Amino acid sequence: MLEDNFEEKKLDYIQIILICVSVALMIYSASYIYFYYDYNDLLRHFPENYNSDKESLSPNEIGDSIGGTLNPIIGFTGSILTFLAFYIQYKSNKQQVDLFKKQIKNEKFKQKEDLENRHKITLRIFKSLIFQMLSYYKESGENLQKFILLEKQKPLEPNIFKFVTDASYVYFKEVNFTEIYEAMIWYFNLDNNHFNNWEDEFTRTLTKIDFYDKLISELQIKYLEHVKSKTKNLNEVGSELDNRMGEILSDEYFKNSSENGIDDYFRIIHNKNKEGVQIKEDFDGIDFFDLQQNFFNVFIKSLMAKKNILEFLNRNKDFSERLKDKEFVRIMENLDVFSKLNKRIGTEIQQTKYYVNNLDEYFNSYFSEDSKQLKSISDFISKINLK
Repeated sequence: MLEDNFEEKKLDYIQIILICVSVALMIYSASYIYFYYDYNDLLRHFPENYNSDKESLSPNEIGDSIGGTLNPIIGFTGSILTFLAFYIQYKSNKQQVDLFKKQIKNEKFKQKEDLENRHKITLRIFKSLIFQMLSYYKESGENLQKFILLEKQKPLEPNIFKFVTDASYVYFKEVNFTEIYEAMIWYFNLDNNHFNNWEDEFTRTLTKIDFYDKLISELQIKYLEHVKSKTKNLNEVGSELDNRMGEILSDEYFKNSSENGIDDYFRIIHNKNKEGVQIKEDFDGIDFFDLQQNFFNVFIKSLMAKKNILEFLNRNKDFSERLKDKEFVRIMENLDVFSKLNKRIGTEIQQTKYYVNNLDEYFNSYFSEDSKQLKSISDFISKINLK
């Protein structure tokens, strides 16, 4: 642009020389006529010139004399002026062509500049969305880690897995990937970039972004299935326990025993003692782990003790005859039911452990600080360093 302005300011020496010569010739012609008329006293009198024979000349002959002298000069001056007129027209046309070329050049430069700006904007949007999603993945990983810790500490409680919300992936899917790809080509083809394998990294990055979105959705679905199954199983255990305990509490054997776990049943299930007095003000629900350890384990032993007593009392009877004894049948049925309830709680603990082990693998592979997946995404985006 500076060179163009410099060229416009350069002097046109040809035009100056032609003008100077033309002006000089016109001045010379005018001076010649003036001095001729003045010398022959023609400015104040009619022309009375004489030839060499002292004969008077007519005005036409005087004109012919002046014309014969000045015509070559005037003709030459006219030729110069004509050439000057054509030259000025040529220069004007050339300036118009040059101006048109400059306009095209400026328009192309502006288009190129606009395209570069559009590429920069596209890449900035792309980077911003990727970094926002990386933050979302890291926050999801932190919540996953907290949930895993809760599940390990309290496997029989409906622990909450907090899923954060983020719209960056929704916006990311609406981006025109053709424009992103063109912007990538523009950026990585710059002189200061030499990443020959950027296309492979770009494709892998897009694949990983899509994978993480599906992974988090899958974690949410599995969590809902897990907590729903856990809640359903434990609620069924609690409901069946309440149904069975009505019959148990009417049995004098268990009512009068102090070491059969009945006190723990009231404490854990109803937050009351045998007399119906509330124990805790901040009771937050049934602790099934406490129920298994301090009620089922003790109470099942009490059921086994009564079964042994009944078997001792009926030792002279065979098993088929014992089954006719309603009390023996009832104690066998309760022993079976309570054993199954206890087993369901144990099974739920094992299922939770299996579920947590899977979550641990997910966390270590995809969400931990040492995750190669997140690092590879971050490394690729960091290569796009716009100024």
